[in-house]
Amino acid sequence: MKQAYQRIPNFNILPEEYRRPILSTLQVCLILVIVAAATFSYFGYQNRAESKANVADLEEELSQLQKDLGEIGEISSLADQAKELQSKLDGIEEAGQQVDWSALISLLQSASGIQVDSIIQEGELELKVVGKADDRTAFDQYTERVGASPQVSGVSFEKREKIGSSWFFEMRVEVGGG
Repeated sequence: MKQAYQRIPNFNILPEEYRRPILSTLQVCLILVIVAAATFSYFGYQNRAESKANVADLEEELSQLQKDLGEIGEISSLADQAKELQSKLDGIEEAGQQVDWSALISLLQSASGIQVDSIIQEGELELKVVGKADDRTAFDQYTERVGASPQVSGVSFEKREKIGSSWFFEMRVEVGGG
């Protein structure tokens, strides 16, 4: 029974030469493949053309950025040269300023109510002073006197601690001026 209804009978009464030819499944598939290939080729060509245009724009942008980077490199090398010259100038200025180390050490050591345990040089122009003050007043006077010295450009504390009536301290003294 299945064989009898495999194909629908053609009731077309036109003569065979006037009838449209019936396409087989293979022919339909072949036509679909050709149409799909043409469509994909068209869109592939459009994408390729658009990509080429984008690449040209990006290459132009890249050349401009490389030119700008070259100018920035020149500017940074000039800035480095300026820093180098400034450091040389600072060295020359520092050489002109002679630090009277003996006067500075005697200033740090000789204070009533202060016992200096150590003075350590921690840089070219930086000293670390470790000591003990008998009371807060002596400590404050000592700090003001050291900070007011023309040879001292700054005083900072690493440690200030009150134990009993005494004040233990570690301070950094930046040497500058003259």
